[in-house]
Amino acid sequence: ALSLHNIDGQAGDYRLTVDAVAGTVAFATVGATTPLSGLRVTSAAILSFSGAVRADDQGIDITAGAVSFSGAIFTTSSGTMEVTNSGTLSFANAADLTLDGSFTQNGTGLVTSGASISTTGDAVSFLRAVTLTEDALISTANGNVTYSADVSGDFLLTVTAGDGTVNFATVGAATPLSGLLVTSAFNLSFAGAVRADA
Repeated sequence: ALSLHNIDGQAGDYRLTVDAVAGTVAFATVGATTPLSGLRVTSAAILSFSGAVRADDQGIDITAGAVSFSGAIFTTSSGTMEVTNSGTLSFANAADLTLDGSFTQNGTGLVTSGASISTTGDAVSFLRAVTLTEDALISTANGNVTYSADVSGDFLLTVTAGDGTVNFATVGAATPLSGLLVTSAFNLSFAGAVRADA
């Protein structure tokens, strides 16, 4: 196992790359004092972040098995975030994402999330099923929002996409949402059934 604590970019604007193959990688905070230029994890069986994560223009690019975030996540200077997870991707309720770039989940693993996501006109997309563990707000300032599989959980999902397109597969197939509120979208589509509590 590899444990990394309080990783900062104080010595320069650089990207950190971690290749742990089938190992376990545990971060405390990343970029707490000075954001890294970017964080890239090319392999790990288990990857965890117990504190906040901050990256700049090279963003956050993760390929791993089970991935968990406990603290808030930030990118600046158009930094994107992409997670290719073969195990479960988990965002704790405190792990809100504030991104100056897009968010993409494109692995084979499922997602559990209590986090809200905001971008600056950039897309948010989930390829696999998402289970909410807390009320969540997805706000993209005109970026598109795509849930390519079911989004469920007994919580309220709010989507504010401005002039962006919002696409859902099914909603509440596993567990009905407590509510779904889409406050703005240029186009809104549902490919399957929608279930929410009264």
